[in-house]
Amino acid sequence: MLVSLSVLVACSSNNSDDFNEPNDLSGAYLTAKVNGEDFVVEGNSILTGVYAQLVESNSVFVFGIGATTFDDGFNARVVSLALGGLDFDMVVAGGEYYAQQGDLTVAGYYNEQNTNDTYLSSESNMEAYVKITAIDKINRVVSGEFQFVSIDDDNSNITYAVTDGVFNEIEYVTE
Repeated sequence: MLVSLSVLVACSSNNSDDFNEPNDLSGAYLTAKVNGEDFVVEGNSILTGVYAQLVESNSVFVFGIGATTFDDGFNARVVSLALGGLDFDMVVAGGEYYAQQGDLTVAGYYNEQNTNDTYLSSESNMEAYVKITAIDKINRVVSGEFQFVSIDDDNSNITYAVTDGVFNEIEYVTE
């Protein structure tokens, strides 16, 4: 369920900038370093953007946050993360969540696709971390920090260190 939501979050992104960091970030954005390279997405436009979604069903929830960006050659990169558990009330400002802790799980994902239809997908190992720095559940806006190491689905010797992650003022939709 976490994998499905993270792919949905990443692919249904409403879309803003290419791989270069804007000078002044404001509003909704997600930034990180992927193996030391800047990954920056601000707002939403035709091709790139940030997105978040909360799905609650019976006694479980999945909360996905993601960002997609395209370079000038229409090569896509996606960073996304998901929190899942038994009770969304557990997700609070100041809360720090790790890969698996009790009734909550955190996972991170990094994906790339180029115009030659080469697709790379990776999922985090047990080192995923998210800290919620602010959450407004009435207006559905969330901010936080994250990091994870993901392992390539096809070659376990290839990893992606996603560090210094920040998501800011991302509005989330609910289902």
